[in-house]
Amino acid sequence: MDEKKKINIGRILYLIVIIALCALTWQFINFAIDYHSRPHPPTGDSSVAYLPYYHTFINYPDARVKDAGIAAFLWLTTLYLCFDFLFISGLHKWKKAVAIICSVAFIIGGTEYVMNYYDKLYPVMHRPHPTIFWRLVPDLLEMNFGPVKILTDSHGFRSPEIAEKKPAGEYRVMILGDSSAFGFFVKNNQTFGAELVKMLRQKYPGKNVKLINAAVSGYTTYQGATLMKEMGWKFSPDLIIISFNDDPQLEWKTDLERLPPPALVPFFRVLYSSKIYLTLKKELINNQLKKDNRFALRPDFKNEKSRVTPEQLKQNVSYIVENAKKSGAAVIVISMPLQSAGEYIERYRTAQKEVADANGFPVLDLLYAWQDLPADEMFFDVMHPTVKGHKVIADELYKIVLQQKWLEK
Repeated sequence: MDEKKKINIGRILYLIVIIALCALTWQFINFAIDYHSRPHPPTGDSSVAYLPYYHTFINYPDARVKDAGIAAFLWLTTLYLCFDFLFISGLHKWKKAVAIICSVAFIIGGTEYVMNYYDKLYPVMHRPHPTIFWRLVPDLLEMNFGPVKILTDSHGFRSPEIAEKKPAGEYRVMILGDSSAFGFFVKNNQTFGAELVKMLRQKYPGKNVKLINAAVSGYTTYQGATLMKEMGWKFSPDLIIISFNDDPQLEWKTDLERLPPPALVPFFRVLYSSKIYLTLKKELINNQLKKDNRFALRPDFKNEKSRVTPEQLKQNVSYIVENAKKSGAAVIVISMPLQSAGEYIERYRTAQKEVADANGFPVLDLLYAWQDLPADEMFFDVMHPTVKGHKVIADELYKIVLQQKWLEK
């Protein structure tokens, strides 16, 4: 009799836990709906404004995605407890083990599905990547970026949709670079890559000229070379335009120092496809921001280092240029315009020129040539070209392409 009473009390307590979890889930969902349906003031955490340059481009899932995941996890866990209360607890040995394993898989898979669904409803511009560090999110539609909207294709390129396999008669222009080539504060069709393709289509109406704008804000030549290794060559570009500014950017680590061990890269590729993992990682970083003062400092202390050294830049550009040459593609290396430059930047310019010259490809030097042009018309700031600036770059590229007669061969 005593044993029977004990079992009954246990079942009653189990039922109370389920009811409490139902109430908690309901309360959390109401809180999340209310929180995300009204504007709320900034947190006032000044450390966010002083993130290392590297972290400013890694956008993790939106806060609504996290809350949707928590809600889904709570509901699915409650559902599991109900089934356990009614059915699973009565199973024995291997049947119970299988039921528990399937239930856990259902809870994790269901939570991941809900987070992916909400992630598509509330997308961010970039996603973390284990070896390229961040990529543009594919299939972005009307993503606001300052005064313009960003659109991407299914591959994460800021250009019209393009098939991986190149059809006969198609001529592909691929842009590799950072925010200046990506088109900071200009529309998709106003970048120098888009302008160049327009002019080439008019000059060669019989050629099906297509653009692949693979430039991404914050990219270094390391990221450009890695993007080509992992996916770029599959698109068989005919002309590659290399345009980078960010290699000398000061950081706490070089790009190479941020790479995971090669043996773990496949494992991280799986993890980086999970919204649960990315959200947990974001929360850990936020917690570290509050505890580690290093992250709240501007990157100008004595241990700073360039993300890519001039020697590494030379290796990265050499990889792109030499493999382009082997595949029959042409290359133009751009020394992008800056309002101010010096000996430090000159080392990087020299390294790029040496690689281009060694392989017989032209260099478009815009660094000092633009110093005679009106800065307020050419730049948004010290380095990002305006719509007019992009048009000037496109005109110069067009002259080189015509001079080289690449589309006539």
